[in-house]
Amino acid sequence: MPQTVTYKPIAKVRLYVEDDLASDTILTLTNKHHHYVRHVMRVEKQDRVALFNGAQGEWLAHIETLGTKETTLRVIARLRAQTASPDITLLFSPLKKTPLDILVEKAVELGVRRLQPVICQRTQAKRLGVDRLKAGIIAAAEQCERLDLPTLEASIKLPALLEAWPQTRLLIVGIELGPTPTLASLLQALDPAQKISFLVGPEGGFSEAEQAYFARLPFVRTVGLGPRILRAETAAISLLACWQALCGDWEQRPVAR
Repeated sequence: MPQTVTYKPIAKVRLYVEDDLASDTILTLTNKHHHYVRHVMRVEKQDRVALFNGAQGEWLAHIETLGTKETTLRVIARLRAQTASPDITLLFSPLKKTPLDILVEKAVELGVRRLQPVICQRTQAKRLGVDRLKAGIIAAAEQCERLDLPTLEASIKLPALLEAWPQTRLLIVGIELGPTPTLASLLQALDPAQKISFLVGPEGGFSEAEQAYFARLPFVRTVGLGPRILRAETAAISLLACWQALCGDWEQRPVAR
């Protein structure tokens, strides 16, 4: 019988912090961080906490003091050196709150480096809850144990985006209907060094004018998403999962703890 390996995290809690991290540094947690570790995770003195700030790797710390309004941590040692996520951008049309939260959370888990909202002709939700989305990005990064945070760019209209697009980066657009190749066939034919980004449209898909515009641009490739009409957030997750399976970083495994 093959042995079953169980993943056991080294720390009870994993947190993103904005502080510099170094051995023997004392950090103070207040407000939401203090509430989370004290009342949600119910940590005790000397419990271990993993910390990352998106720039200096992951560090092990332990609880020094637990007060009513703050918690102090002592940083012990670095667990992992800083690494960058794959150079992948997900461009998406803003959606309603719940599907947008799902899209962003799963994009973080699937390793994107940048998130770019794009206003299309059929975009209905023109406003983003930026603070909510940034909080969701942090929570997803804490959970999935990545060392960096994806950047959330300001919204841009599709024509302006395409006019300023770098010609050396391929833009792969998920299209609902039409004679388009599959993502798998396209990725397998690409040079491994080719930089790529993914674009998914709004509810209702891209307009005919937008699709005609895509067809005129040399850096755009459209791909089919199968025989079923996918929700926008499902389309984004499907594109990213297919990319990960074929040429992403899924061959890497979580660090044994």
